[in-house]
Amino acid sequence: YGIGYASEKLDYRFNPRKGYSIELTGSVGKKKINKNTKVNEELYDSLDLSSTQYKVELTFDYYVPLGKLHVLDFGVIAALLEAEDIFDNELYRFGGLKTLRGFDEEILRASKFTIWKIEYRYLLEQNSFLFLFVNGAFYKSESRNLQVEDDPIGFGAGINFETKLGIFSFNYALGKEFNNPFIFRTAKLHFGIVNYF
Repeated sequence: YGIGYASEKLDYRFNPRKGYSIELTGSVGKKKINKNTKVNEELYDSLDLSSTQYKVELTFDYYVPLGKLHVLDFGVIAALLEAEDIFDNELYRFGGLKTLRGFDEEILRASKFTIWKIEYRYLLEQNSFLFLFVNGAFYKSESRNLQVEDDPIGFGAGINFETKLGIFSFNYALGKEFNNPFIFRTAKLHFGIVNYF
């Protein structure tokens, strides 16, 4: 079962100068594990074959104009998975262009996380802008095989510009995790395209 709420009040969806967008969902479900007769029966001894899972997910962006061509974007992405037994394949995967820049796509896994970003944009055209950003996260993984928590951070710069195929995004980003230093040779180039119809 699930429930959700979404609201958007932006002056222009593809390159907003002001306004907000929010999406919040919650769900609860029953997880059942069917025994495989080809697998040793003892492997199931420590497993709860029927359990309840809870999920809550939030995405929020708030845009503040700073004059005619300057915008600040404050954003949060958060998620929570709560259950008795969590397997690695059930964990959230994040990192990369759409979540945490400075890291490989979906390299990080967590049962709960919060990602934040602050992005300064200099508007070039209706669908084009230069930007500087800093983003970070706090996450915790509590699965049967993975117990870890960290607060990675990344920063960088980039450009979004309009093409015939859509809005192309190019990001140069540095990230660090587990108290390691920033290392320039590990910088990431993120790029993608947003189609609009």
